[in-house]
Amino acid sequence: MTDQPNTVKEIRQRKENAEEERDKAYKERNQLVFNKLRYYDKLGIQVGWKIDVQNAESSYNIIYVLEQEHSFFGHIGQMGWHVHEDELDPENVDWLNPINQEYDGHSDVQKYNRLRKLDRKIMNTTYLMSETHLINAVSELAGARGEVEGIARAKQTFGNEEDQSNVEGLKTIAKNIGKQVENLVDLQSRQYRRIEE
Repeated sequence: MTDQPNTVKEIRQRKENAEEERDKAYKERNQLVFNKLRYYDKLGIQVGWKIDVQNAESSYNIIYVLEQEHSFFGHIGQMGWHVHEDELDPENVDWLNPINQEYDGHSDVQKYNRLRKLDRKIMNTTYLMSETHLINAVSELAGARGEVEGIARAKQTFGNEEDQSNVEGLKTIAKNIGKQVENLVDLQSRQYRRIEE
């Protein structure tokens, strides 16, 4: 149990300390929001900022993920965060464009549900892109294995004595390629299980 303040001075000091902690937490949150929106911007998701006209006398602006239809991620709902004007320095906002999309009335719960949904779409799309690369790699390795095995059979059947000695080396190469294919397939299935969790 905390001690009760005894004087007005102690009450004011506790209030100031609480306000400093709150401001620090908001600054940290805002850095995360800026970084996340910069990442979204690089993915082609429309982001921007505007003055909070509903509270025009305050020192806050709103940074937004705009409501939009995205070619990869489909419908994206609006998300906005109030940021103190002191934090809108060029390093944080030179890449943000002013916008005029009206606030859609979303609550914090809706905002963070939309954020989770968007991040899940991004994660799934990234997974599908990496899965495509894995499938291509498996296909190429399987093709290379088939070619090596074919060369080994041809040398074993039609080759001279020197070719015969190379057959075992080619079979080893084919076996190693087969292991690489198995490793890639295993990696692919582990990634899929992580996405499903």
